[in-house]
Parts: sequence; C-alpha cells; structure tokens
Amino acid sequence: MTKKVRNYSPLGIVSGPGGDDLEYLLTHPLTARIFQRKCQLANRASELPEGSAKWRNLTKRIAQLEAYGLPRPDGRDLQRTEPVYDDDGQKIGMRHSPRRRFLESRRGRPAVRTIQTRAALEIKLSDKNVIWRQLANKFNFPSARALERDVRRLKVILKREKIPLS
Repeated sequence: MTKKVRNYSPLGIVSGPGGDDLEYLLTHPLTARIFQRKCQLANRASELPEGSAKWRNLTKRIAQLEAYGLPRPDGRDLQRTEPVYDDDGQKIGMRHSPRRRFLESRRGRPAVRTIQTRAALEIKLSDKNVIWRQLANKFNFPSARALERDVRRLKVILKREKIPLS
C-alpha cells in the first residue's frame, strides 16, 4: 500500500495532486488574507447555535468574503473531501477543498464578477502604473467606472473585516 505524499500549508490546505489553490493563495496575498478571515469567522460560527442572531450575522459576513475568494467548488473539488486520522487511527476531522462554501447558496452579485474585482484590485496594488481602464478591458467590465465602483464595495468589506490591503 503506497501512501499519498501531501504537504500542508499554514492555512490548512492540502497541496499535492490538484493543489493549484494552494499555489494561488501563496502568490496572491489579498486572497490568502480573505481566506484566513473567512476561516476565522467560520470557526466562530460553528461554535454558535445554528439560527441564532449572531450565527446569521456571521454567515452573512462569511458569504460576502467567500464571494471574493476562490471560485465555487466543482465535482473534482468535492471528491477531494476525505477524513483525517491521528496516529492512533481515530478520525479527528475532515479535509476538504478550500473552495467549499460555508453555506451552499448566496444572494447577490454573480461570483465571477466579484472574483474579477478582487483580481483587478490585486493587480492594481502590485503595479501602480496600471490604470483602471486597462483592468476593466482585461476583465470585461462595461467601464472603468463600474470596476472602480465594485472595488470600492470590496474595500468597504475589507475595511469592516480589518483585512489590510498590503
């Protein structure tokens, strides 16, 4: 019986076959910070009784952050879910794709647009010489103003969650 070689990141994500998400998070610091904050909120929400006012507030915040993170999981990501065992063979948890959502459905803007907004902001932060019009064309936004409006919306969320831009 051969063991699968897997590396674990500080974010708790599996790297190995199909570990593209880990590489993406390591090379995109804003996405990694969004992911870390989402995990913190999800841990707090899992300790609360489901349906309580605090739980609903946290799930709303989590859903907003998830929209700006990684894309929704596909069939391949869902197949990567597997149990985690300790040295004694006791099941201690589940390993899953970082794309997994806290709640399955979310209201609001299509996730593709929010992911493009976050990607455009990351490019703008890394290269100050890029102008919004270039980014709007690259990500197929109707105008530079529409992209700037969406970036302002993202910055409000990041500020509320105390996620630094740099």
